[in-house]
Amino acid sequence: MGNTTYTFTMPTGGSPLTVPDAKSTIVFDIDDGAAITFTGTSSGSTVVGDGGSGCSISYDTSGSSATLAADQSCTVTITEGSTVYALDIKYMSGSASVSGTTLTSSQTDSFTGTEMKNGTSTNLQGTISGSKTCTN
Repeated sequence: MGNTTYTFTMPTGGSPLTVPDAKSTIVFDIDDGAAITFTGTSSGSTVVGDGGSGCSISYDTSGSSATLAADQSCTVTITEGSTVYALDIKYMSGSASVSGTTLTSSQTDSFTGTEMKNGTSTNLQGTISGSKTCTN
């Protein structure tokens, strides 16, 4: 389990938004050279994909490592209290590796979107970073 941090570059001066990642179980064969795909689903106050349909992200594999495949994106809606963030996320770079029974991954993305708070809409853009370690 880990966290994902949204850092705002527009408007400037805002505090980062850190969202805990949902607990999940992942089983895959990384050493056969086939691409792997993870599908994120909606949970709690986070709606993933158009209407909550979920989003998939694919990695190209080689040996015990994987690299984020190019040209992927997703829409996400996050509700935190009375604030709703509607974001279009572009997956920029990411990697994962397996050593023994431990999977370690990191990813950096960018986003544009809006923040709706008390009837006022604010345009947003920024970066997203996160890293995760899973052990069997």
